[in-house]
Amino acid sequence: MTSARRVLIDVSRLIDPRLAQTGIARYGRELLRHLPLVSDDQVWAVVQEPPSKCDVSNGAAISELHALVEGRLISVEAQDSFADALSILGPLSACDVFHSIHLPLPPPRLTCSASRILTVHDVLHLRRPDLYGATGVPPIQRSINSLTQGDIVLCPSDHTRADLQMVTEHPSNQMVTVPLGCKVATTIASAASRHDITCLVQSAPRKHGHAVLTSLTQVLADRQRMGGPPVVGHVFTPNVRAGMVHNAISAARINPSLINVVVNAEDEVIRNALARSRAFLWGSEYEGFGLPVLEAMAHGTVPVLAPNSSHIAVAGDSGAYAPVPDSKSLTEILHRVLNDAVYAEQLSKRAVQRARMHSWRKTAERTVRAYASASRLKVDQASTSRRASDRFAHCETGGRSEQRAY
Repeated sequence: MTSARRVLIDVSRLIDPRLAQTGIARYGRELLRHLPLVSDDQVWAVVQEPPSKCDVSNGAAISELHALVEGRLISVEAQDSFADALSILGPLSACDVFHSIHLPLPPPRLTCSASRILTVHDVLHLRRPDLYGATGVPPIQRSINSLTQGDIVLCPSDHTRADLQMVTEHPSNQMVTVPLGCKVATTIASAASRHDITCLVQSAPRKHGHAVLTSLTQVLADRQRMGGPPVVGHVFTPNVRAGMVHNAISAARINPSLINVVVNAEDEVIRNALARSRAFLWGSEYEGFGLPVLEAMAHGTVPVLAPNSSHIAVAGDSGAYAPVPDSKSLTEILHRVLNDAVYAEQLSKRAVQRARMHSWRKTAERTVRAYASASRLKVDQASTSRRASDRFAHCETGGRSEQRAY
């Protein structure tokens, strides 16, 4: 009887408190949850973090991770201890898989014969270095540098796949598009009955948080002055942006009852806000996929955004597009969505239809197919290597060894 394939997934991002609510962390969490539902694989979680630090900094995340993988958790304190950490499984075989959702893949000597998979979410810092605020080698470059012959790359969109082909010589036929998923809300109210606005104000320059906040406060001030159904703005932001958010609200003299600011919100809080909102205001200039957009669509919330990077592929004909993600353009489009209920209802229905095309189960199924492709590729490459070796044979001629090509 053939033993189950072992799939080791590096999900280190899940246990970093600063990153636990990011789209990459969500992707890793949903993979761990759904892979066992679509395959017989034995899924293990790998985290590159000292266990003592994990327990102190994010014990809840570690507990959740243990539950997701039923205790199959491997902690790696440093890359040079990878071999020791993986030794509890015994040598990885050709039917096994090592998959990193973000960090560089370990050296091939540590993954032995296992197939190797790397998910590349975007190559922003290589394609748009003007939007990269840090110094030194971008993390994505280190991940790309970890790829070796035969490794498979998963990309969340064709846009990211095309961008990746521009910055690496890795074979394009070893890049696979695996879109992210979502869960469509069970009950979705009509757009006409919803008047609120939800937005994310994030710190990265490409997210244009200031433009989003300016647009939101302008629209709320206009609605406050004009009267009509009250519109509440739901602002979700990390700690580092909280001060800017409160200052902007104060300067705009918005009625405090018309704005709801939540710092480091839980997913359920954001979902509740989306369910009450007609529009989702999104100012990003570049996305490898745009998971927040898809999750808004899953609630029938109209995404107000610019038609750049992967946005058109995700939102399609359900998006209310601003020419560019500046405050003036976003404000104009946001006003139209709020003032034209028929237009908003059309976009809302399209959003739900498009969201139904995505699910985390489909993401898991496509990932399993990619694992199978990686295994076949590894077998094919091994076979090719053997055939190349067999083309040469040694024969004895005149008392000396000669290498002859057949």
